[in-house]
Amino acid sequence: MACFLKAINLSVYLVASRIILFACFIAYVLTGNLLTAKTVFVTMTLFNRLRTTLTLLFPNAIAQCAELAVSCTRIQTFLELGEMEPKTYNTKNFGNLTALHMTNVKPKVFVNNISAKWSEDSPFATIENISFHLNPGDLLAVIGPVGSGKSSLLMSILNELPVLEGSIQTVGTISYASQEPWSFNNSIRNNILFGSAYDEHRYIQVVHVCALERDLQVFPFGDKTLVGEKGVILSGGQKARITLARYGIHGTGSLCHSPID
Repeated sequence: MACFLKAINLSVYLVASRIILFACFIAYVLTGNLLTAKTVFVTMTLFNRLRTTLTLLFPNAIAQCAELAVSCTRIQTFLELGEMEPKTYNTKNFGNLTALHMTNVKPKVFVNNISAKWSEDSPFATIENISFHLNPGDLLAVIGPVGSGKSSLLMSILNELPVLEGSIQTVGTISYASQEPWSFNNSIRNNILFGSAYDEHRYIQVVHVCALERDLQVFPFGDKTLVGEKGVILSGGQKARITLARYGIHGTGSLCHSPID
């Protein structure tokens, strides 16, 4: 819809001034006035001065206001959502939660027969009857065709997708890497650390594992090179490797990586 409105605005911008001038000159002559070169020149100059404002900026402002109204409606709908219940922890087997965090207990994830869907109006569940237990050192790869619910399963573990049935129990921290890599305007090192303290040994190890060494050699200032609007423009692969490195730096608990297509 937005592209359709932009196409209409551009079409109006290109032809409106000529149509308006033609209509004005016809009306001027039909009312008994003599059309002179001076009148034509002054009229065309005035309309050219107003052309951008009346035929481009004003319609664009109307279109932007329409998009603003839609965005405000979405934000309001999101802010008015009810509070989600926090995830439960299996305290029966692992003792006091405070003690767990203080002693750096090894991460665990228990998913017990969960079913979930994004829309309450949908007659079908996005994921249904999923169960698995992950203990320290376990690796789980979820495979399936597009739209089979791989990302939805991760969203349910992150408590972003409400669970209709079953339960999810987690112990420890969870690191998540989305399918679409991203970076912010700062140095490559800060993009990787993302607020964490700099541990040289772990940092070098993560950079090596994520195959970033060659990229850092190419960049003019290594990992201190600025990226983003005021720095180096990263390729899709470089963004993905930096995102994976960020994920590795923070990956002290359970690790969740969104589907790789």
